[in-house]
Amino acid sequence: MHQILTRNQRESISKILSLCPKKELVMNITKFEGYLFGIAITPDLILPSEWLPVVFGGQEPAFKSQKEAYFYFDILIDAYNKYSNAFTNNLLEFPFDIDESGEISEEILNQIKYWTHGFILAISHRDKIWFVDYYAKGLEGASYACNELILGFLALIKLAKPEEFDEVSKNVKLPKEMLDEFEIKKILRLLPYIIYRFVNYGKILWKEQVEAMRKYEPDITEKKEKVGRNDPCPCGSGKKYKWCCGKE
Repeated sequence: MHQILTRNQRESISKILSLCPKKELVMNITKFEGYLFGIAITPDLILPSEWLPVVFGGQEPAFKSQKEAYFYFDILIDAYNKYSNAFTNNLLEFPFDIDESGEISEEILNQIKYWTHGFILAISHRDKIWFVDYYAKGLEGASYACNELILGFLALIKLAKPEEFDEVSKNVKLPKEMLDEFEIKKILRLLPYIIYRFVNYGKILWKEQVEAMRKYEPDITEKKEKVGRNDPCPCGSGKKYKWCCGKE
């Protein structure tokens, strides 16, 4: 398993997550890591004020003091920064090892489901950006890259939230003949590739956004005003320009 966070960080974050009264609403550490992974690769800024409430299930952790709250908040932000830096430095990859058979233990399968659910929640924050082509043109008119993401996202839902798959696939208008492709073992084998495609497409979308923003940057090149021949010379001599620096 490829970990971005250290063991101490994971233990500290697990302690933070345990401070909420309704434990069933809070992410566990594995789900949190999948969530941060998805936040980090999303081609738009998602502020802590948006993602932290999701982590805690809308609850306020029972911190003993404001000092403790700031201390734990810094730990969570540091974890986010580690994922963000890993994405920038091309170090993010699907953290679980799955062989071609798709055979894994029940324990690892549950961990993968938690991680995948966290990832789904993160992508859902900006689904209109991730799947912009689909929302504009539908499944048939969208680009191959966008369709690949849509189908990958459906596979993630089938794995982590199977009870939602039928409704989502209907909303996407997925052809019935494709439903048989969403078999769990097949999804598990393809999982590293699906996540890789999201990471790679995230980089492409980030690059496109940066280039688009540069088009609207103001031209800060200093514009020199033309000096008239009878104007005072800019050199400060007191003479007219035509009799000083502008003398032919």
